[in-house]
Formats: sequence, C-alpha cells, structure tokens
Amino acid sequence: MKRLLAGITLALLSFPALAAPVRGTLTGRIVDWPGGRAELSIETETGELLVTGSVDAGGTFSVPLPTRVPEAIGLPPISGLFARPSNYDRGCQGEGTATPTTGHFKFFQLVVRRGAERLGDITLKSSARLGPFTRAVDAPLMYFDTSTSLQGTVECVDQNMRETLSGTFGAGWHLAPRRVETVTPEGGERARLTAGVLPSGLAWRLYQEYGGVGMMFQPGPAGETVVDIVRSDLPAARAGLQSGDVLLTLEGRSLEGVPFAQVLSRIRGQAGTAITLGVRRNGQAAPLTFKLVRELVRLP
Repeated sequence: MKRLLAGITLALLSFPALAAPVRGTLTGRIVDWPGGRAELSIETETGELLVTGSVDAGGTFSVPLPTRVPEAIGLPPISGLFARPSNYDRGCQGEGTATPTTGHFKFFQLVVRRGAERLGDITLKSSARLGPFTRAVDAPLMYFDTSTSLQGTVECVDQNMRETLSGTFGAGWHLAPRRVETVTPEGGERARLTAGVLPSGLAWRLYQEYGGVGMMFQPGPAGETVVDIVRSDLPAARAGLQSGDVLLTLEGRSLEGVPFAQVLSRIRGQAGTAITLGVRRNGQAAPLTFKLVRELVRLP
C-alpha cells in the first residue's frame, strides 16, 4: 500500500516525548480515491473554512498549513479541555491538567469537494472498518497556538466515549495518534490520544466500511432509536423501512432502555448475516416486522 507522507513521519519520529509540529504543506495519497480531481480544504468541525488545497486524479493531495490560525476561527482555550463541562465537545466532562493554561487548541477536518458536491472527510487511520473496535488507530489533525503539556481524561456520556489525552505538543499543527484501547459491551469507546510517534500501517482514507442494512439513526425524545435516513439500493430501503420509524425490537428482543450506541452496535454485523427488526410507524396500529440481510456498506 503506497502512501506519501512527506514532511509528516520524519518530523514526528525524532521526538517521541515532545511531538514536533507538522509544518509547511500537508501531502499524502488517499488509498481508496474514486478518481478525478477535487478540492481539499481544512475546516473546523462546524464548517468554517481555513485554507484550500487540491487532490489530483490519482488521489494525491496537497494543502498548505498556515503558520497561525486566525482569531476569527475562534480557538477554544486549553483551560476548558479538562473542565466540567469540557469544551472538547457538547455533553463532555474533563478532569486533568493542561500546562500552561493560557494557550488555545482546536481539532480540524480535511474535507473533499468536487464542485458543490461534498465527497466526505479524509482521515489518516489504520483500517477502513467503521468502529469502534479495539486497537483501531487514527490521527486527527490538531492545532495548538502554544506548546502545551496535557495529562487528563475527557468523558462524553452521550457519545459513550472516554478519551485520555497525554504528552507535550509543540506550537503548531499535529497529526496525533489516537488508539482505541477497549470497547465496552454497550459499544462505548475507551481511547488514548498521545503526542507519540505515528505507528506504521496508517493510510489516508475517504471511506469507512461496515456490515449493515443502510440506515442512519438518531435518538428520540424518550430515548428510543429513530430511523433518520434510509439509503437507497440497500437492504433497509428495499425492505420498505422509512425515515421516522421507531425501533422496538431486534431479533425479537425489546430495545426499551438499551443505550443508543449499543443499538447501533447490534444492528451492525458481518455482511451476509440476517437480522430482524420490529418498528413502530406513524399511522400503523400494529408494529411492523422486517427481515433483512446485512451487506457491506461504504460511508464517505
């Protein structure tokens, strides 16, 4: 698997304790690129544009890394990372220390577009498999405006995720290795993000894959799991499931009280295996039952 990571691996391998920032131009090759030229942009998670670069027809990309991130982007204070609540994300609580407390940080995403069409985000990761699963590694793009040492934990109950952050990050851009250490029976993720060396075997990927039925879900007001999007030409759409359907049972067992993340984990499985869902639909007096066979699903 050929990868181009010029200017990234060498910068990090020399500093296992103090992660050296990535400087200049971020380059690489997207191993699952579908072909054709496109635009690559560095954006915040809320869609604010920072800079743009390009992807060639073979999937090789290049995007400049600004020396400083403008104040208008709104970098969160590092003092809020291990606070209660934490500024890591909504619904998160932190505990730990960040030194010094005067700096700022932010996670960024690499978004690929072709004209008005958003193809998805590219991520440096160990596998195309959709997680969480133990020993999965990815490397989110981060920025620190001041050299900062982190040691603490952030827990996000709504996402069933707990992440330990540790190490010293020099001022600038970083691809920080993040490893899933354990996955709980409920599908919760326990991960560690460090200022360490990028492991071998990572590749830039656009797609994620999983065995599923082609639906996206959202939690309902009473804690139920509600069908949000049904993707065309996949098992759920062919069987007649609809947006707004509420999941009641899985394999004949009630889903009442089952955490959202655990429901999603149970619906996924090996491609070719069968699954039976019971749903409540508006306008229908009795529950509906659907028997499906999982297929390999790719997500941008």
